[in-house]
Amino acid sequence: MKKSRLVLIIALILIVCLGAFYVYKINVFDTQTLKTLDIRLLNSSEASLYELDSKSKSALFNSLSSLSEFDINNDAFLDDAIAYDMILLNKWNLTHNFKIYFLKDHEVYAKIDNDKTIYHVDDPTFFYGSDGFEALYSAQMFPDIRLLLGEQAISFVSDQIDWSYKRLNDEWYSIIKPTLSYSSEIPTITSSTEVLGLDIDKLPTKATLRIIDNSGKTIAFEGIVNVRQLPFPEYDGSFKYELNLNWTEEAQGFKGDTSLSFDVNVDLPESYVVSKEILKQGDMLVVTAQHVNAIEDISLDQNLVEHFTWFKNDNSYRGYVPTNYYTKLGSYTLTFTNKTTNISTDFNVEVVSRDFKVQNLIIDSNVEASTRNDEAYAEYREVFNPARDVSANERYYTESFMLPTPGRLNTEFGESRNVNGAPTTYRHIGIDIGAPRGATVVAVNRGKVVLSQLLILTGNTVIIDHGEGLFSVYEHLDSLAVEKGDLVEKGQTIATVGSTGFSTGPHLHFTMSYYRTDIEPGYFLYGEPLTKENYKELMK
Repeated sequence: MKKSRLVLIIALILIVCLGAFYVYKINVFDTQTLKTLDIRLLNSSEASLYELDSKSKSALFNSLSSLSEFDINNDAFLDDAIAYDMILLNKWNLTHNFKIYFLKDHEVYAKIDNDKTIYHVDDPTFFYGSDGFEALYSAQMFPDIRLLLGEQAISFVSDQIDWSYKRLNDEWYSIIKPTLSYSSEIPTITSSTEVLGLDIDKLPTKATLRIIDNSGKTIAFEGIVNVRQLPFPEYDGSFKYELNLNWTEEAQGFKGDTSLSFDVNVDLPESYVVSKEILKQGDMLVVTAQHVNAIEDISLDQNLVEHFTWFKNDNSYRGYVPTNYYTKLGSYTLTFTNKTTNISTDFNVEVVSRDFKVQNLIIDSNVEASTRNDEAYAEYREVFNPARDVSANERYYTESFMLPTPGRLNTEFGESRNVNGAPTTYRHIGIDIGAPRGATVVAVNRGKVVLSQLLILTGNTVIIDHGEGLFSVYEHLDSLAVEKGDLVEKGQTIATVGSTGFSTGPHLHFTMSYYRTDIEPGYFLYGEPLTKENYKELMK
């Protein structure tokens, strides 16, 4: 009997021990028993389950084993922390609960189950690098993007998204983003005051835009832009916008790029641009008309020049209003009117004075008599003047203008003259560049030679049409290297310096004109008038 009781007691003890061992065993959480990990923002009801690989499991339990009790009685310092619930589930479906707190200084603290004890995480490696704590990096995530026309959201497609952000463990992590696509009707831009741009929470470091004309697949615009206000094409039609965005803010912990594409229709009212509001005598005003459906409907009322002509410039129109030394000073109004809609647009410009010099010139009486006579003036009127009456409707040139020959500036544009002590009634219509006889003279830009011959008054003379009414004139040349009808390139030799015609010595008389109206050459060569005071400095 005693023996049976002893056996029973031993059996009970074994059962209790086995039970205790089982309870202990199933409550074990380690790299072998961990099944899944649930990480969610504190008090969130949405589970976020993670199955960890062996490396991540080791990092997790290394971090948990580094907990050290934090000696503080008040947990108020955790109020501003980003807090998570972290639930460990083992293979017996038992759980172990933690609350994880991230402070602004990146220190990490923890609470275990319902215990109020606060632990400092001495080794936060797992918490710094785990996918479950991505909310820590919300400021470094791919930006929220909306495309707006005014207040209207419009459709776009983003088919390339490459984004990386830096976690607290100093490692970069890439994000795979799905293609973004928002569908709406293709918008029509009908006012130049409308704003087309991105509503975006992270401005890109650089944004480049290409606008493609859908009708001809040509590029209407290409360049760097402000994404808050994207440019409109200069003419109406249907266009595709291709916008590339790039972020290089590594110091802020993110980098990446993406591309957006979308379609817009443009139907804007005509608009006008004047190049300047203040002109010195001898300058030329450039006016531009955009979004014009029928240029013949657009008139320009002005009293600066007798005739005004529009020239087509790709998908816009361009015109010129020249001034010279005879232009009266004062304010002028330019009125553009659409004769179909009767809508008018006014611009005010002011012509201001220029201090023209007076030159005293001594001319050999025989030279004066042989070159300034009725025959010379008749030839000038019959040959020289008509050469500038007809110009190509399109520009021959695409580059900037260059000086025709180096030398010294003897005479400025617009100077009046005393010849052999007697005042003259005319002004100097260009500039005189003193240079040795035989020095090379080149074309200031690409154009077509419309005159190349010897004239009594101006000597050997070349006139080049550069298109759209702009001419360059070269006088008193020694020899000619081009013929009428030749198409010459910028910098091409066209003649040599001489002293033919009404001349006191070797020099090049050089003129720029809009048809027959002579204008200051300096504006084309250097963007300002050429004077004896600034000539050497500008030539540098």
